[in-house]
Amino acid sequence: MRIKSVFVAFMLCLGISMYGQERCGDSRVLVSVDFGKGVLFGKSNLSPLGVDYRGEYKSGYSINAKALYLLDKHWGVGLKYNYFGASQDYLLADNAKYADDIEMYYVAPQLEIRCPFKDAFVLACTVGAGYMHYQNKGLGAKEVKYTASSFGTNMDLKLEYKILKKLSLIGGASCLTGNNFKKLKMASEDETVTIEPDSRNRIRLFRMDYVLGVVAHF
Repeated sequence: MRIKSVFVAFMLCLGISMYGQERCGDSRVLVSVDFGKGVLFGKSNLSPLGVDYRGEYKSGYSINAKALYLLDKHWGVGLKYNYFGASQDYLLADNAKYADDIEMYYVAPQLEIRCPFKDAFVLACTVGAGYMHYQNKGLGAKEVKYTASSFGTNMDLKLEYKILKKLSLIGGASCLTGNNFKKLKMASEDETVTIEPDSRNRIRLFRMDYVLGVVAHF
């Protein structure tokens, strides 16, 4: 599922880049892929069992794919896809063992401002807002699948270094938030129900990703 999701996102970004290349003979389309570590902060809660277990999660790994069309030297618009994965085993209040396997997906249009300096370097600041999906396979007394969705936002700050005419290295940080998971769907072999946790026990995401990757110029 994870590999398929990344592949689909990459093909989508590549399609956008090819479309942009047909419209413009110059290298105005950038396609980037980066990987790194996502660190949770603030009031993040990824456990479907409530806020009492939010401390069990501190980090995971993050994958990004982005296609950007440059309007001019300083401005660009595009689309970003992010995948975040994390797993954790912990004890419940009654000392029962419980395991989570969490996946989160985020897709959003992007607006980017780019500041070139010293020829080979570009400092890029990107903001976006879109759809965030939460999926969790939990295993306790029985196996349960949880899903939820929310409006999400991102703000990225990255530094690009051009090593070849059509290729750059990229590194930086990205802040992602999702704080509107009002409903949580719970599905097991026995039943499927929709839960509406109170505001204190909802899924919440406040995360900082630290990433490295590459950018292809088309």
